[in-house]
Amino acid sequence: MAVQVPGELVVRFEVAYNTRDKAALLQLYEPGAVHTFDGTAVSTGLDAISAAFDHGFSSLYKLSGKVLSCMEADGVALIRAQWTSHNPDGAARHVSISCEVAKRGADDLWRYLIDDATGGSRGVGRAGV
Repeated sequence: MAVQVPGELVVRFEVAYNTRDKAALLQLYEPGAVHTFDGTAVSTGLDAISAAFDHGFSSLYKLSGKVLSCMEADGVALIRAQWTSHNPDGAARHVSISCEVAKRGADDLWRYLIDDATGGSRGVGRAGV
């Protein structure tokens, strides 16, 4: 499920999350990837990242994502995306900005190496800064 263009990770993540396809979601991450929702609780490796998504997967809300910027150099990409969570009725409940680092693998496909789900939304002096 890894992708050929780094910004496409956002689209694939949205689909995997909304269909609660954890196997597809985890294929978007490098084996030693790091993930955090809040900058405080950090999950390292696929098993820990999988466990971190258990709560979200048990909820009824869906996500929509939009790439705000994607810069790449030498097989590394910095992605900023706007994520909106939606209640089951479709109403938006929360908006945040993520900061993600993706890496092009030996297979020429891109995967998340660092995924900070709310990193672009946290201000100076808040958790994780």
